[in-house]
Amino acid sequence: MVSFVEGTDFIAECQNKVWLQNQSDIVIEGTVKKIEGKTISGETFTFITLNVNKYIKSEGTEEIIVRQLGYLEGGPVVLSITLEYSIGEKVRLYLEKAEGTEYYQTVCGEYGKISLGTAEKKIEKKKPEININKRSYGVKGFFANFFDWLKGLFF
Repeated sequence: MVSFVEGTDFIAECQNKVWLQNQSDIVIEGTVKKIEGKTISGETFTFITLNVNKYIKSEGTEEIIVRQLGYLEGGPVVLSITLEYSIGEKVRLYLEKAEGTEYYQTVCGEYGKISLGTAEKKIEKKKPEININKRSYGVKGFFANFFDWLKGLFF
């Protein structure tokens, strides 16, 4: 389990993805399926159920549950460190086993969760527009294009 050690640059370590992966029990990419809050022994927790799309480190089941202290969905923010999740969100999570439980928790809090979006995005490449009527060729055309270019720099 990762813990804060006085005198170390813990935040810098958490921003290093190689270090973060080495500290994790598992690293997954998955989709948030369900979010629910529960109070256990006077403490409020959020339980995030994910469908695992890919294991980057280690192997496991097709579905995992991440537990975090605090609850956001439909309730007040209990702690400032409570991470936000949304149904359908695609995430990469760096996880460790929560001590004494069957659940996982993110390593290094917010640094252990990377949102990958909510839907597959298709990137369309635009083709450059060429207006042949605007082009000029030959020596006269070269100077006309050159002066148009200069004019664009200053005006």
